[in-house]
Amino acid sequence: IHHAGAKPVYVESTAGYTMDLPNLKSKIVSSGAKFCMISHMRGKIADMDEVKKICDGAGVILLEDCAHSIGVRFGAGTAACPH
Repeated sequence: IHHAGAKPVYVESTAGYTMDLPNLKSKIVSSGAKFCMISHMRGKIADMDEVKKICDGAGVILLEDCAHSIGVRFGAGTAACPH
């Protein structure tokens, strides 16, 4: 992020250690974000269908770091977001 000349903006997490979606919406608006990079740590996955809707609605490109979620699935997936 730094080497690309971008500024990271951290989004809060919930008590369940997933991305706080209301805070994501707020941070996208307040920061003018162009990208959202989410990391699924320790098998904890946010509601990715909702994260995708939020990002798509704001024109934000979603990047997922899934290195720490090997073998973890989110629901049954969807055609647009097959986890």
